[in-house]
Amino acid sequence: MIIKKNFLLVCENAILDESKRLSLINTFDILFAPNVPVRNDKFFVIGNFRIEKATGIDKNLEFSVTITSPTGKEIIVNPPVITKPFNHGDLPQNVGGIFEMRGVIFSEFGEYKINFFVNKKLMDYFCLDVKQQNKPNVRE
Repeated sequence: MIIKKNFLLVCENAILDESKRLSLINTFDILFAPNVPVRNDKFFVIGNFRIEKATGIDKNLEFSVTITSPTGKEIIVNPPVITKPFNHGDLPQNVGGIFEMRGVIFSEFGEYKINFFVNKKLMDYFCLDVKQQNKPNVRE
């Protein structure tokens, strides 16, 4: 089995319609905060991969996401998991998962890795940088 990344990103909202067309709203890779810890109420992690030569794998695919802090700590206690049925065959197929992340607390400034797994194997990661927000200049 060959798995190639089509895309992996973070956004404020994601919608998948009846025709399986994906709409993304406000993609980002930097989160500005006045201080830490900071709680992000809701964001989405979206991963899409192309699978080729898929014979001999499980009937289902399992997608999961973890987030690693700049100091290497896993910050999600119970990582979300999505299980999807998978059609075997020789034809390439695009598959993916949309994860709604709620109430994630970022406890330090720096680069976080959002890790995307397929069948418990790390496929790729997305870097989300948590930066200190500059105070606006106030004119008198």
